[in-house]
Amino acid sequence: MTTDSTRRELLASSAAIAGAALLSNWAHADALSETKAKVVIVNTKEEISIDKPAPQALVDKMLEKGITTLAGKSDPIQAWSSFVRPTDTVCLPTAGGQMENIPEVNIAVYKALQRLGVNKMTIGTHRLSSAWKDKVTEALQGSLPEMITNGLFGIANRPMDALVVTPTVKHHDIAGISGTLKLYACFSKLGPWNYHGETPIHSAHWDGVGGGGMGACGWVPANDFKEQRKLHILDMIRVGVSSRGFTVFKDGWQFTKTLVLSTDPVAADRVAFDIYLKVGQASGRIDPMNHVIRADTEYHSGISDLKRIDIRRVTV
Repeated sequence: MTTDSTRRELLASSAAIAGAALLSNWAHADALSETKAKVVIVNTKEEISIDKPAPQALVDKMLEKGITTLAGKSDPIQAWSSFVRPTDTVCLPTAGGQMENIPEVNIAVYKALQRLGVNKMTIGTHRLSSAWKDKVTEALQGSLPEMITNGLFGIANRPMDALVVTPTVKHHDIAGISGTLKLYACFSKLGPWNYHGETPIHSAHWDGVGGGGMGACGWVPANDFKEQRKLHILDMIRVGVSSRGFTVFKDGWQFTKTLVLSTDPVAADRVAFDIYLKVGQASGRIDPMNHVIRADTEYHSGISDLKRIDIRRVTV
């Protein structure tokens, strides 16, 4: 038999449980409100090395897994359409030299956008090797998008609705570590020299915004590419931990077997640099986080605080 005292105890217990659940939900909502960037890290367990390069089919799977996870959709076409529309003119800036990535990543991206049926694709390139171009051309079998070569800063002035950026992460003297924001600086409207170095001669941006060399490169996605929808796919299948001149040689390659995807260029670099620094070092001239943090705090082009980045890890 239930007494009044027992009923009061039960009611009090139920109220306490409900209150705890409500507080838990509120705490979860508060945590979610602080998350303003999403980053997906895709790894593979497959063996990849200098002697055993990543096969195209594997890179295709890694990209598809990354896109569907980032979009929260199981269908790859629907996932791509979350970032790029079939009616879009899409620009795909990429770079050579120290920043040249493996062509398989670009091939996977170009093929996926062709399956989506985008209106037009324009590839902006600079200083890419003939081997990279040959591999991409052969893989696409006559359906190669428009390619602008030696267009160091010709891309920002092109008409475009969406931007799909495929940088890599390498040791770089000017940037500390190269990556997404460094690539944006390369394809800015008036050229990368406004963002190179940290000497007094480079202390002012061309429009008087401020500067400090590479620390000002966060200005570019926030302004030159402000209107376009953006998707960033960092190729970290291999990273370059040493460099000589404009080329990263094979003796400096480390295979992290990873792709990093985000719509936030700052969050993408922040997460990617942590992965890189586990296998390589910055140049020593510039703190690699300098331009990442300034891109957030001064130019508001993304999130650099790991506590405000929702990181999802998946394996193929």
